[in-house]
Amino acid sequence: MIAERHGKLSIAARGELERAEDLLTDYVFGALRHLPGTVLRGLLQSWFPADDWDATDVYAALFRFWPTFGNTEPDVVIQVGTRVVVVEAKLWSGFGVGLDEGDHQLNREYNVAARWAEVRHLDPPRVLVVTASFDEPAEVEAARVFTGQATAFAWTNWQSIAGYLDEVRPGLAEHEQRLVEDLLAVMARRGVRRMFEGFQQEDYWLMAAAQRRSTESVFPTIASFSKDLLARLDDEGMGLGANENRIFSHGSSSLDAPERWGANYLYLPVWPRGWPERREWLDASLFVQFSLREPEVWVGYRHRIKTKDKAPWQLHLDEIVAGLRQLGDRTVGQANYPDLGVLIRQVNAESLDIELLETILGEKEVFLSVFRTLPLGEIASTAVVAAMMVEDRDAITSVPHVLEDCLPKK
Repeated sequence: MIAERHGKLSIAARGELERAEDLLTDYVFGALRHLPGTVLRGLLQSWFPADDWDATDVYAALFRFWPTFGNTEPDVVIQVGTRVVVVEAKLWSGFGVGLDEGDHQLNREYNVAARWAEVRHLDPPRVLVVTASFDEPAEVEAARVFTGQATAFAWTNWQSIAGYLDEVRPGLAEHEQRLVEDLLAVMARRGVRRMFEGFQQEDYWLMAAAQRRSTESVFPTIASFSKDLLARLDDEGMGLGANENRIFSHGSSSLDAPERWGANYLYLPVWPRGWPERREWLDASLFVQFSLREPEVWVGYRHRIKTKDKAPWQLHLDEIVAGLRQLGDRTVGQANYPDLGVLIRQVNAESLDIELLETILGEKEVFLSVFRTLPLGEIASTAVVAAMMVEDRDAITSVPHVLEDCLPKK
């Protein structure tokens, strides 16, 4: 689960759908097996409210994963005292359909489980269907009708389970909270972490008010600041290069990354006229980055390192590390995006070592930044930022190979 939380497992290929479904089932119900019985009992009571789930029985619940029941294999079977709960979990796949109605997957699983329970003198089974949809699948009601067992079938979705776990998390022991946090992070990666429960109008109004304030005051102020700064830097032989009169931002439009929607920062790239020519501004630049989340700006140098451009870095690793370590109070940071909003790792420049830079270079594509943070309250004029950028120009020039072999050329 930890590997997937950190993006080490890919579930993009269609051939991996069944494996992804099984892994999610393993993560969620495996976690429930190790959490206190009160967690499982609360879920069972919500799924099958007509039954009384004895605490002692729940605490001693027995989990069987992918057991073979005759000609069917449910995902999980949970035995609680004399009750048996058969879990059929789906992520993207559909339900199995036989030649006649009795062979449909849910009907077959109920009938086989009923015979299995009867032989062992257990109560008739309960069937829990878990899907990623927001409405109960039609197959569940069809199974109720066909078997004549209206209360034996229950449906829930992964999002509801995640919501319940998030709700009970504060009352758990510290190690149990960490388990739930890892599980919720994985469920978020799978797109089954949250479900729509209505808009919070107060939050929406706050966002709208902030947006109006930004367009009326904050953005024009940043534009004035940028123009004034560029006028100062022009005297130092620095400017926007080919991207005149532009400021940049970066965000995600993915439904799986809503935390990166909208403008998180504004980014002003600058390039000294005496430096080598780049392919594009994104490959490397001095920069001023205006955070739209914190009252601060970041000033420094950023370098994009693609897989095909890593050889010079690896060849001159010792010299580059030694040069970067001379940059004093600056921070060296690694990000997967051209911004400092989500740093994967950061270290004071003086503490940078070869092992850490090798780790950074191990990523497919990284944005390596060397920067200083400046609170807005300390910026009385653009002169202070201009002076920092001149210092950064000279500092980066002094680092061997970065502006020579390591710079992607046109």
